[in-house]
Amino acid sequence: MYQDFATFHNRLTLRATLTLKTGLRIGSGAGDSVVGAEIPIVRDALGRPFIPGSSFKGALRAAVERIARTINRRPDLWACANPLDHEAGACVTRRRKEELLREATTNGRIDEQEFARTVAKETCTVCRLFGSPWLAAKLRVKDLSLIEESWAGRVEVRTGVGIDRDTCTAAGQVLYSFEVVPAGTRFRCELVVENADDVELGLLFLGLREMQRGRIPLGGARSRGLGWAELSGWETFERIDREHLLDYLIEGKIEGKIGMVHFSREIG
Repeated sequence: MYQDFATFHNRLTLRATLTLKTGLRIGSGAGDSVVGAEIPIVRDALGRPFIPGSSFKGALRAAVERIARTINRRPDLWACANPLDHEAGACVTRRRKEELLREATTNGRIDEQEFARTVAKETCTVCRLFGSPWLAAKLRVKDLSLIEESWAGRVEVRTGVGIDRDTCTAAGQVLYSFEVVPAGTRFRCELVVENADDVELGLLFLGLREMQRGRIPLGGARSRGLGWAELSGWETFERIDREHLLDYLIEGKIEGKIGMVHFSREIG
């Protein structure tokens, strides 16, 4: 049964370290880089590089979708063909959503709980976990902040050139420069999952195992060798269920905290 957000069922918090094995380029689109790179990296208010949570979550979701489509065991574990195609490729198309909305409407009033249940029932596992235009995400990813001692205080500046596909040579006047976060830089990673069932958590762990083994690249210029990173150094694996929620709210303690050795077995 789908666990919506009307009632607290459980919360899982994960914290780890993301280490760059190669340089990383996540462009900001525009900036005021003193070195004059045409494609600067994203920085926080203090000028330090960080990884947007959306970039991490997007890369993780793409990998999880591939896994779910390969396993494809409906109705428990599957992924829609294309969640961005609301007309044909999504698990719940725009037309189907409108049909379900009409079915949940009586005398001009919408039974929101019934509507949520029916929509969730037809939503694929990946969209239930990562979210969709019609359903809130259960997984939240914070921006990955820099571990300052791992950074020398400067970035690399590299050059790129456009390729003429007809002549297989460098295209004229298409030389550009871009910033890259150096290999070896580390970032703090924190994920929070609420009201996920065992299947959704298992699917998330499969994706995290791929990330842990360094198989999911991040950012741009990935075909050029950039963006490879590994998750490691798991610091926290905390799960709160509804039976212990009151104790946690009053005392700030989490009953039944599971050690990282157990978690490593789960995803490693």
